[in-house]
Amino acid sequence: MPQWSLFSLETFEPYVDGVAADPNPWSVNDRTFCSTQGDEFLGGYCKFAATSTTRRYQLPPHDKVRISGRVHYLDAWLGESVLMQANGETVWAQAHNWCPGILKWMCTEYGISTCGSDTPDRLSVHVEATIQHTAPTLDLTFTSSLPLGTDPCKTSWGVDDVSIELI
Repeated sequence: MPQWSLFSLETFEPYVDGVAADPNPWSVNDRTFCSTQGDEFLGGYCKFAATSTTRRYQLPPHDKVRISGRVHYLDAWLGESVLMQANGETVWAQAHNWCPGILKWMCTEYGISTCGSDTPDRLSVHVEATIQHTAPTLDLTFTSSLPLGTDPCKTSWGVDDVSIELI
């Protein structure tokens, strides 16, 4: 039975074992951190709003690709989505609303804000998709449905721990 083999793992830390970050960066490669300096991720507060970022992977022969990672929704989301696309096709999407109820004061009072403004955040949402894929390259994109002109200091998102596994 074929087993998944880890091809790439990106934690977005500036250095891993003294080696500089990957020489094949994302098209928009802004990074930041929340509360723990040094625990960086792609995007984040005042970085990504109506933003798309793509990275091309050169892959060895394979039949399937499993992509996983974590998405952080920061501040005032009102039902918009973060999407993951493989070669231009959406393979994962999830919407978020910072406070789905009518009692906003309860969300503010009991929610946890780790980045940006006092609006509660939603961190480490698991992202995963498995696709049939045999091409030698994979273009992986993260984007959002936030309207153009959205202020990334009011509503933002980030991506962390992106892994590519192959069979």
